[in-house]
Amino acid sequence: MKAEVKRWLKINLHQTIVSMRVVIRNLLLATGILSIVVLIILTRFEHALFSLVLSLFILLNALICLGQAIYMYVGSKVGKLKERDRLLDLLRIDRDEEVLDVGCGRGVLLYGAAKRLTSGKAVDIDVWNEQDLSGNSIEATRANAVAEGATTRV
Repeated sequence: MKAEVKRWLKINLHQTIVSMRVVIRNLLLATGILSIVVLIILTRFEHALFSLVLSLFILLNALICLGQAIYMYVGSKVGKLKERDRLLDLLRIDRDEEVLDVGCGRGVLLYGAAKRLTSGKAVDIDVWNEQDLSGNSIEATRANAVAEGATTRV
């Protein structure tokens, strides 16, 4: 029974995991397509009031798509790091502790913790499965360590 549940979860999780880049790209494509539809409606329809109301409705949806894409991008670049730092502040890590990040993925939490250490050490462990996280690999994790300036404590 457990094996069947694990297999079902693995299949369904794999089907639902989509790269954030793809989602943002699709939202921007939707914004562009909806904007083009607005231009077509405004130039082709003879009923001014109907075309204006329809265009405003479609334009509103385009703006929602654009806003969501911007929110996702900024959240992934800035918000995620702020939230990480807030979480690590709550942990009150001493500068000489040893930190273990199990299932570290690309190491966002690990490198935030490692930057707080002076004599301690941070260790990451993961299977780095591409199916679990788009672009997930030990190379991507090490590149993040360099980008975060946390290579000396990991």
